[in-house]
Amino acid sequence: MAASSNLTVITTAGTGASAHVVLPKGEYACSVVWAGTPGDLDIQVGDGTTFADLLDAPNGSVVNVIANSSPCIVAGGMSYRVDVTTHTSVATVTFHRVT
Repeated sequence: MAASSNLTVITTAGTGASAHVVLPKGEYACSVVWAGTPGDLDIQVGDGTTFADLLDAPNGSVVNVIANSSPCIVAGGMSYRVDVTTHTSVATVTFHRVT
């Protein structure tokens, strides 16, 4: 079966900032799956040039992932990447359009 055109993926290759994806307008379910032992990463949001850590609520906590994650909902019309602190195995970050 062909991949959905509503699916966007980031795959990590080491520590630091990953490549970014630009999501069209809408809402997306974002999930992280580690290939082996989980590392440590923060999800970041920005305009494609400048990024900041994604917060779980206004003035909330940074969305930090240290295990396979349950999906969280993020807004489209923005760019997303991850900032990897500890890379013990490949992390696959998937954004799937839900609306």
